Order: sequence, then structure tokens, then C-alpha cells
Amino acid sequence: MVEFANAQAGSLRAAPPLMLSPGYANEEGTTSGRAPPTRGVFEVVNKSKYSNEIIGVLVSPIAAELALKRQRDVLGHLEYLRHGCMPAQTVMHGTFGDDLEVLEVALFYGCKQPSVDALTTVPSVADAFEHVKGYRVACKGRNVLLKYKDGVGLEPQRGESSFSIMKKKKKSMGGGIDMSTNVDVLELVPG
Repeated sequence: MVEFANAQAGSLRAAPPLMLSPGYANEEGTTSGRAPPTRGVFEVVNKSKYSNEIIGVLVSPIAAELALKRQRDVLGHLEYLRHGCMPAQTVMHGTFGDDLEVLEVALFYGCKQPSVDALTTVPSVADAFEHVKGYRVACKGRNVLLKYKDGVGLEPQRGESSFSIMKKKKKSMGGGIDMSTNVDVLELVPG
């Protein structure tokens, strides 16, 4: 009972989940010539190639805890999952503040619906997925750029190489974000 009360109190104090938007995190910056952000960016790419798999992503300081324990969601944080559903070969992004030290990411996969549009009609998006994994990542002063691969789960993006005369630099594909600003470790939260 005490553990349940502490968890509920933690959810009341937690910042709301990130509002994810379609597209690469620095897509507009690359066309305008602005420098890519060195911190505070979250980006996830659904790299499903063969299964055309729909995934759902919820990102907040308590996302894994809420998703894995299925506690009573007093503030409606799980509703943000409606904005984090992605078909294969798509990208979503959001931003987080400098004060945030740790982010949790809940990955929902094994979608029971045929399309992302069909998910808009279900009462609980979380219940429309067969599986959920939780991740924790230290994000203070970093970007969090992740990718999902067919049924494997989430992992940090490594980027593509862009060769220059002086040195080889790895950047994210669409937003051109320097991979040296990305997190290195993504910790799996036990369910």
C-alpha cells in the first residue's frame, strides 16, 4: 500500500510526457542553415523494414513505470501515447528541458490494429499493443536519438558518416545532428 501511494505521489509530481511531432528533430534547421541542437532533443525512428510494424512511444520521467506497472494514471499521461504511434519507416521528435536528468521511454509494440488511424478509435491505446518495454536514459546535457528495429527494441542511433577532408563525422540522417551529442547507453527497465 505504501509503495502504491509513493508511486501515485511520484506521478503527480512528474512532468507531463513529451508531445511528439512527425519528422526529424532538426529538419527545419538543416534547410535554414541553423546549427543543430547539442542537447534537449528526443527523436525516434521506426526502422521496421519487413513487418510494416506499428509502434507506440511514450516519453516522460515516469513513462516506463506507468506502462510496465499499469498503475492508475491519475493525470492521464498514457493519453499522450495517442500522439506517439508510428507506422514503419517514420520518424517523430520532441524536446525536453535542461533541468531534466533522466527520461523514461515506454515502447509499445505488437499492435493489434491494422493502421495508426484505427488506433484513434480505441478507448485505450496502450491496450491496443501486445507488448511493452521500458527504457531509462540519462539525458542531462545530451540529445536522445533512438531507433527501433523489427521486434528487437530501441537502441541509440549511430548515424551515418559524412566524410570531409579533415575528419569523419557521424550525423543523424534527416536532421544532421552530430552523433557525439547523442546518448550512448539505454538501460532496459525490468517489467
